Amino acid sequence: MQGAKQEFSVLNQKTFKRTYKLDYINVPIMANVYVTKGLAVKLGVQPGFLVSSTNKSKLKHSLEQEVQLMMLRQSQLTSLFL
Repeated sequence: MQGAKQEFSVLNQKTFKRTYKLDYINVPIMANVYVTKGLAVKLGVQPGFLVSSTNKSKLKHSLEQEVQLMMLRQSQLTSLFL
């Protein structure tokens, strides 16, 4: 399995996380070439075939945004009971 992870923010407000997962089947092809008696050179290639891929994205709030959301929810709840 191969892949990458990426995290970035837009205007220092929202943080995005993205994960890429790639599954390959790798097939090694090797050749053993004898140059002289007692000296060999190994050559080869390894083609890879993509079997599956996934891309997951996630939005993460900053601590400041979490506090603002909690205060907003609390004020909405208190206004319901008043």
